[in-house]
Amino acid sequence: MDSGLQRYLSAASELTGMTRRTAERVVQLLVQQGELASDTAERYVDELLSRSERNRESLISLVRTETERVVQSLGLVRRTELDRLRARVDALETELTGAAPPPVTPRPARTRKSAAQRRADEAQRTADGAGETSP
Repeated sequence: MDSGLQRYLSAASELTGMTRRTAERVVQLLVQQGELASDTAERYVDELLSRSERNRESLISLVRTETERVVQSLGLVRRTELDRLRARVDALETELTGAAPPPVTPRPARTRKSAAQRRADEAQRTADGAGETSP
């Protein structure tokens, strides 16, 4: 593959939130400019989407790692540990005073969508927008 084309595809795939529609537009532009053969367009769309997904996963991993590092360096504790310690303090207070402690209601954990769920959502959004016409 031409190094200019490789750089262009690499730069385009740097976007971590690339949709299929965006990838198709980038590849179509390359085809129109003669940088890419039309019979290989679909393969390059898939390559852009694959790179985008890998970049997204790398970014998420990096943010997660850095967040954990900062939390540890600041000496912060996780909510579950804090809730456990609150319950222990309440139990000790009850033991000392004989009074019933107020109930501890931990916050519900946030749930994250899996990569497969995110891809399915993206595919659905793409399919929903397939009938749209551009001006």
